Amino acid sequence: MNTRKVKLINYRLPDGRIITKNPDMRVLSKNLPEFQPTSKPKFQIERHALKEKMAILKEHMKSCDLCFRNCQVNRLNGERGYCGLGKEAYFYQVNLSIWEEKINPCWVVALYGCESHCIFCSWPETLDLKNNEKIPIEKLWQYIEPPKYNIMFSGAGSPIPSVYSILKFLNSSPPDFSGQIIWKSNFVENPLIYELFPADIWVMDIKFGNDKCASKLMTDGIRSYCSIIKQNLERLVEKKERVIIRILLLPGHSKCCTKNIFNLIHPFRNHISVSINPDFIPEYRSAEFGLAQFVSAEEKNFAFELAENLRFTIIQ
Repeated sequence: MNTRKVKLINYRLPDGRIITKNPDMRVLSKNLPEFQPTSKPKFQIERHALKEKMAILKEHMKSCDLCFRNCQVNRLNGERGYCGLGKEAYFYQVNLSIWEEKINPCWVVALYGCESHCIFCSWPETLDLKNNEKIPIEKLWQYIEPPKYNIMFSGAGSPIPSVYSILKFLNSSPPDFSGQIIWKSNFVENPLIYELFPADIWVMDIKFGNDKCASKLMTDGIRSYCSIIKQNLERLVEKKERVIIRILLLPGHSKCCTKNIFNLIHPFRNHISVSINPDFIPEYRSAEFGLAQFVSAEEKNFAFELAENLRFTIIQ
């Protein structure tokens, strides 16, 4: 595999060893559990409809309204939205992971461009499209070797600015590719995506439990964060999609965010799985906004006890 342009990091083998520098993927794949596809990926079943869906997305990109910023720029003509992307989309790195909840092994594709710009961003490199070497998403099959396992598309916020290029990538997949396609997102996006994107699993990252914290901790703010999250979750539940909700615990936000997140998603608890992430890292501009610390043991215990008391299905 050519790793010259791709940052490959943090591979943990089943025996506990960690490979951190450009491993030979053939060796790594031999140490992974045998991959057993659960079902044929949705996009393979719906391949005949991909071009039609791409055409719909191109129309939306002419006056882009794919995310909550609603920039209305013509990305097809090279204008760039708040996310920083024009017509083309790119990926920053691809990792083969066995750390994902119930969806392993999984290729995790980190995409350039972001509509959210959270002040504690763990991937600030993906926000700068001018000074970083970029690889078009359409070339991703060159780096996924062997071409199997699940694939998770993940932006710093949402992959939605890149969705047109992702569909082009899927349309060029090997005919025998059998991995599941995962959409990992903050879910503050145009609900059109839930009709057009053939995800087998939807992973929802929820970080805030109220609109005030969301507006403060996402650069340039956001209106109606909680109502957007709830409405989009309702759509997926109605469609009987498989949904995993990841809750990132923020230090000092147990009562205003953690508690309210669980209350927000509680009506859907019988239709979702929940993963609690207490591993907040104070990166990027965290210190400017009073988030220079880690999550305490008390805050972690509060979240897990609350989830258990409310009878959520917890996965790790």
